[in-house]
Amino acid sequence: MVNYLSFEKPLSVIEGKIRELNELNLQNDKGKSYVEEINKLEVKAQETLETLYKDLNTWEKTQVARHPERPHFLDYSDALVRDFVQLSGDRVFGEDSAIIGGIGKLDNISVMLIGHEKIAVKIPDGISDKVAASIMTKGLTSHYLLFKTYKAKAGELILFHAAAGGVGQVFCQW
Repeated sequence: MVNYLSFEKPLSVIEGKIRELNELNLQNDKGKSYVEEINKLEVKAQETLETLYKDLNTWEKTQVARHPERPHFLDYSDALVRDFVQLSGDRVFGEDSAIIGGIGKLDNISVMLIGHEKIAVKIPDGISDKVAASIMTKGLTSHYLLFKTYKAKAGELILFHAAAGGVGQVFCQW
């Protein structure tokens, strides 16, 4: 099944018709051929695709970048490098699934690849994208302060200046 983006609805309708006609062509016992109609629809689908992608707005470009069927880092590493060995974890933090690195051979030259993978966070209903982004940024800042800048341990006292501020509110709940 094809995953269409919201702005690709006109294309999904045309390609749906093409699939229906192909199915009819396969089931046809009476010799009627739909090849000419299919060819016309395929031309129309290509024209529609070009029109849709000619002037994408910012949100549509974001949707394309986040497409569920887009290639991922491992797709590229598999295609470009042979004998790829993925490295994982470190001695402090552990496994970060957002960053993938490894070594392999590219034209008989040893190379190291480092790439990222998308991490999705479901935003609850009723929370705007702007508020969610703000909270996420505050949470990431708090996490960085607690676990990267200084690894806080149970029982330690931490003085946090401006604890009533945005980052402070998240930090103090940790």
